[in-house]
Amino acid sequence: MEGRPPQSQDTLINLSAFYFEKGDLEEGMKYFKQLDEKSLEDPSIFYNIGILLFKNRQIDMAIDYLLKSLAVDPTYVNAYYQLALVYLNKGNLEEAKKNLKKVIELAPESEAAALAKSMLENTEKKDWTIYSIFWI
Repeated sequence: MEGRPPQSQDTLINLSAFYFEKGDLEEGMKYFKQLDEKSLEDPSIFYNIGILLFKNRQIDMAIDYLLKSLAVDPTYVNAYYQLALVYLNKGNLEEAKKNLKKVIELAPESEAAALAKSMLENTEKKDWTIYSIFWI
């Protein structure tokens, strides 16, 4: 058999995440683009890439991927929470608040909702700095 055998979807996901984590976005995207349609039905793939992009300070790309995760699953609470953090870091308080409210709406008894409520309460005090590096 000539050439390399096709890589499994898990391998492609792991390689993509590895390169994103290292900050090599170009190499990470090379593997990500090889994923098949079935893999792209999993919102956690877009979510995790969004987080890795955020960690690499690729704010706008992170927003795009977190929104893609919500396009696949509009009830994905963690994506709303992370979007709030990304928007907060971008300085867009209105979008951050909107996403925090969505967390509370979708999962009112969750730990993420408790954190979201606390963050919304701090908007009155304008004290968002403690949340700018917080992850769940």
